[in-house]
Formats: sequence, structure tokens, C-alpha cells
Amino acid sequence: MFNITTHEKAKEFLSSFLKIASEKIDDYIFNNTKDYDVDNFLETYNIDLQKIHIENMQLIVQHVTTNDDKCGSLEKFGLLNLQQSLTMETTLKKYLDRFNIHFDISNKWMFCNGTKIDIPYKSDDINLPSDSQKHRICRVAHKIYYDYQISGFFSMENETDYGGRVHERPEFLHNLKELFKSSLIEDTWKKSVKPYLITFKASLDSFAWFSFYGEKYEYEDDYLRKEALVKWLINKALYVIWDMYHYDSNPEIFAYMKPEVIIPPSDFLNIKPINI
Repeated sequence: MFNITTHEKAKEFLSSFLKIASEKIDDYIFNNTKDYDVDNFLETYNIDLQKIHIENMQLIVQHVTTNDDKCGSLEKFGLLNLQQSLTMETTLKKYLDRFNIHFDISNKWMFCNGTKIDIPYKSDDINLPSDSQKHRICRVAHKIYYDYQISGFFSMENETDYGGRVHERPEFLHNLKELFKSSLIEDTWKKSVKPYLITFKASLDSFAWFSFYGEKYEYEDDYLRKEALVKWLINKALYVIWDMYHYDSNPEIFAYMKPEVIIPPSDFLNIKPINI
């Protein structure tokens, strides 16, 4: 189980995964005060990546969300991607119904008070001036058709530090606020909901390639052997331990699911209210 949500969990993972004593991990971190190097770590303890198997590995992710029904919708549907959240009878869809905002995902239309708005995703429009209508529509379309997967954190400092302010409202509501130049749609949500931290598990093949690789060709080159992926898992666990030991903090490490993946309630490990 890949769990690096805390430095203690990261150390437990490394010790079990690599079959080395946790004291050896402590020694390595203690003796590398300025930085650490995963290749040096592997060489120091004579770890052969080719002998490590990850086929059935589960990974632990933390996801910050908000709702006004004590997570009732989450416990019914699970975690959904944005497209599903806008079309199924979710908390978000019901909220947007109150503003008479609806979406036709397949036809790339949005309706507001009966007025149809085309929302095609044209990536070039993202570079237009931020106050232009095309740019604001592009931000909405980008979220629906490009950046709509479930995302979370393998590691984070705390539940409220992320710049996207997801402990207050879905980022998508901010996009709608910018489109309509009205803070009401965002502020009303903030006043009516409570934030929660969802901890869930997912299989390795549920994650998008860019959770682990900087470039797609790296993922393609590593598809069969997965040595680079194994090294990534070890490296990030070391990073969490090293950062806590030397800086008393947890690094921010993102996790992105494949767009088609949902997280069923049976894969929730914990639902915790966030105190703010």
C-alpha cells in the first residue's frame, strides 16, 4: 500500500516495500541534511528495481471537498469527475439548478436562464486577455473537457493550504463567477457548505500517467518495465520523510485519476470534517 500522507506512513511504506529496516531509512535521511538522492539511496542499500513488483499495488489519496448534505451525495455516488457531477443528481448539479444553470456536455452547450452558450474548448483562447468573454468561456470549457478528472494529494501540508481554495468551493464555481462577473454563485456556496477530507484507495492503473511522469514519452518508454515508476514511488516517499525531518513540513504531491475513473464509496477509507 503506497501511503505517503504522513512521514510515518511514508517510512512504513518504504520499509515494507523495500524490505529494509526503518532505522536504515532514518540513518540515510539523517546523514543527508542538504538533499537526498534516490539513486544513491538505492545503491547504498543494494536495491534492485527489477526485483520489485507493483502489479497489485493500491495507492492512498486525500481529496478535499465541500457539500451541504453531510457527504450524503458522496456516500451515494462516490467521487465523480466534473462531467458526471454536472449531469447526475449531485449536490453541485442541484445547486446550479437554483441559478438556472444547466449543461449539455455532449453538445458542448451551457444554458443560463434559458440562454444557450456555446462552450467549445479551444486551447488558444486561454491566452487571450483575461477580461475577454472568449477567455472566460475557455476557462469553463477547459475545466469541463480537459481538466475534469478527480484529483487529490498523495501528500499535502494541510487541508486548507492548496491555492485552489477547494476547502471553500469547487474551483469550477470560481470559473463560473469569472464568466458571469458575479460573486454570488461562489459566495452562496461558501456560506452553505462544510469542508471534508476524503481519504480513499485506488489501484495503480486508475491513475493518469501525468501523476508519475513529466512527459508522455517517459510513460510510454516505461510502460512494460515500470522501473521509472517504481523509482518515483521510492523517491516521493523519501521526499516526504526528508522534508518532515529537515523542514518540519509535508510537501505537496498531486494525484490525478484517469478521466473515466470514479471512486466508489466502498473505496473510501475515511471521511473527516475539516475545521476552519
